[in-house]
Amino acid sequence: MSNSDPSLFKMSFTRFLGLGFLYVVLVCIGKLFVVQFLGTGSSNVWWMFVLYISLIAVALIRRLGVINFLESFLTIGTWTFFSLTGDVVVSANLAGLVIYKTWYFWLGYLVAAVCMLLLHKKQHVLGKKLRKAHGAHH
Repeated sequence: MSNSDPSLFKMSFTRFLGLGFLYVVLVCIGKLFVVQFLGTGSSNVWWMFVLYISLIAVALIRRLGVINFLESFLTIGTWTFFSLTGDVVVSANLAGLVIYKTWYFWLGYLVAAVCMLLLHKKQHVLGKKLRKAHGAHH
Protein backbone atom coordinates (compact mmCIF):
# COMPACT_ATOMS: atom_id res chain seq x y z
CA MET A 1 0.00 0.00 0.00
CA SER A 2 1.31 3.43 -0.87
CA ASN A 3 0.89 6.60 1.16
CA SER A 4 -1.62 7.90 -1.37
CA ASP A 5 -3.98 4.95 -0.80
CA PRO A 6 -7.30 6.46 0.42
CA SER A 7 -8.01 3.42 2.61
CA LEU A 8 -5.23 4.58 4.95
CA PHE A 9 -7.15 7.73 5.73
CA LYS A 10 -10.60 6.33 6.50
CA MET A 11 -12.19 6.53 9.91
CA SER A 12 -12.74 3.23 11.71
CA PHE A 13 -15.36 2.57 14.36
CA THR A 14 -12.71 1.50 16.87
CA ARG A 15 -10.72 4.68 16.33
CA PHE A 16 -13.93 6.72 16.55
CA LEU A 17 -14.85 5.25 19.96
CA GLY A 18 -11.29 5.21 21.28
CA LEU A 19 -10.64 8.84 20.43
CA GLY A 20 -14.11 9.75 21.73
CA PHE A 21 -13.28 8.14 25.06
CA LEU A 22 -9.94 9.96 25.14
CA TYR A 23 -11.76 13.23 24.38
CA VAL A 24 -14.10 12.69 27.34
CA VAL A 25 -11.24 11.83 29.70
CA LEU A 26 -9.14 14.84 28.68
CA VAL A 27 -12.08 17.25 28.84
CA CYS A 28 -13.14 15.96 32.28
CA ILE A 29 -9.57 16.26 33.56
CA GLY A 30 -9.42 19.82 32.25
CA LYS A 31 -12.72 20.76 33.91
CA LEU A 32 -11.69 19.25 37.21
CA PHE A 33 -8.33 21.02 37.06
CA VAL A 34 -10.01 24.37 36.38
CA VAL A 35 -12.65 23.98 39.09
CA GLN A 36 -10.47 22.39 41.78
CA PHE A 37 -7.14 24.17 41.32
CA LEU A 38 -7.50 27.34 39.27
CA GLY A 39 -10.93 28.48 40.42
CA THR A 40 -13.90 29.56 38.38
CA GLY A 41 -13.86 33.26 39.26
CA SER A 42 -11.54 34.50 36.54
CA SER A 43 -12.68 34.80 32.94
CA ASN A 44 -9.07 34.31 31.81
CA VAL A 45 -9.08 30.84 33.34
CA TRP A 46 -12.25 29.96 31.47
CA TRP A 47 -10.87 31.30 28.18
CA MET A 48 -7.80 29.12 28.66
CA PHE A 49 -10.16 26.22 29.33
CA VAL A 50 -12.10 26.90 26.12
CA LEU A 51 -8.81 27.04 24.22
CA TYR A 52 -7.75 23.75 25.84
CA ILE A 53 -10.99 22.03 24.81
CA SER A 54 -10.68 23.40 21.28
CA LEU A 55 -7.13 22.16 20.89
CA ILE A 56 -8.07 18.71 22.21
CA ALA A 57 -11.10 18.53 19.90
CA VAL A 58 -9.18 19.51 16.79
CA ALA A 59 -6.21 17.27 17.55
CA LEU A 60 -8.41 14.23 18.13
CA ILE A 61 -10.83 14.74 15.23
CA ARG A 62 -7.88 15.08 12.85
CA ARG A 63 -6.61 11.73 14.18
CA LEU A 64 -9.79 10.14 12.81
CA GLY A 65 -8.40 10.62 9.34
CA VAL A 66 -10.19 12.02 6.35
CA ILE A 67 -13.93 12.34 6.96
CA ASN A 68 -16.80 14.05 5.22
CA PHE A 69 -19.09 16.65 6.78
CA LEU A 70 -21.77 14.10 7.72
CA GLU A 71 -19.18 12.08 9.64
CA SER A 72 -17.95 15.25 11.32
CA PHE A 73 -21.50 16.05 12.48
CA LEU A 74 -21.83 12.47 13.76
CA THR A 75 -18.53 12.84 15.62
CA ILE A 76 -19.48 16.20 17.10
CA GLY A 77 -22.84 14.92 18.31
CA THR A 78 -21.54 11.66 19.70
CA TRP A 79 -18.48 13.11 21.42
CA THR A 80 -20.56 15.95 22.89
CA PHE A 81 -23.07 13.42 24.23
CA PHE A 82 -20.24 11.32 25.68
CA SER A 83 -18.67 14.41 27.22
CA LEU A 84 -21.92 15.58 28.79
CA THR A 85 -22.44 12.08 30.18
CA GLY A 86 -18.91 12.14 31.57
CA ASP A 87 -19.63 15.52 33.14
CA VAL A 88 -22.73 14.19 34.87
CA VAL A 89 -21.01 11.02 36.07
CA VAL A 90 -17.54 12.35 36.95
CA SER A 91 -17.15 16.13 36.91
CA ALA A 92 -20.39 17.03 38.69
CA ASN A 93 -19.75 14.49 41.43
CA LEU A 94 -16.18 15.64 42.07
CA ALA A 95 -16.44 19.36 41.37
CA GLY A 96 -20.07 20.09 42.14
CA LEU A 97 -22.74 21.68 40.05
CA VAL A 98 -20.93 25.01 39.90
CA ILE A 99 -19.52 24.08 36.49
CA TYR A 100 -22.99 24.08 34.93
CA LYS A 101 -23.74 27.62 36.10
CA THR A 102 -21.18 29.46 34.00
CA TRP A 103 -21.60 30.32 30.36
CA TYR A 104 -17.93 29.50 29.74
CA PHE A 105 -18.70 25.86 30.41
CA TRP A 106 -21.30 25.80 27.63
CA LEU A 107 -19.16 27.99 25.40
CA GLY A 108 -16.50 25.27 25.54
CA TYR A 109 -18.88 22.80 23.90
CA LEU A 110 -19.90 25.27 21.22
CA VAL A 111 -16.35 26.30 20.36
CA ALA A 112 -15.19 22.66 20.29
CA ALA A 113 -18.04 21.76 17.91
CA VAL A 114 -17.27 24.66 15.57
CA CYS A 115 -13.55 23.85 15.61
CA MET A 116 -14.22 20.18 14.86
CA LEU A 117 -16.55 21.09 12.02
CA LEU A 118 -14.18 23.57 10.42
CA LEU A 119 -10.83 21.92 11.06
CA HIS A 120 -11.35 18.19 10.45
CA LYS A 121 -9.47 16.55 7.58
CA LYS A 122 -11.85 16.97 4.70
CA GLN A 123 -12.51 14.24 2.16
CA HIS A 124 -12.86 16.59 -0.81
CA VAL A 125 -9.45 18.15 -0.07
CA LEU A 126 -7.77 14.72 -0.05
CA GLY A 127 -9.50 13.81 -3.30
CA LYS A 128 -8.20 16.97 -4.93
CA LYS A 129 -4.65 16.25 -3.72
CA LEU A 130 -4.81 12.64 -4.95
CA ARG A 131 -6.11 13.69 -8.37
CA LYS A 132 -3.38 16.29 -8.66
CA ALA A 133 -0.69 13.79 -7.62
CA HIS A 134 -2.09 11.14 -9.96
CA GLY A 135 -2.21 13.59 -12.86
CA ALA A 136 1.38 14.67 -12.23
CA HIS A 137 2.64 11.10 -12.74
CA HIS A 138 1.25 10.80 -16.29
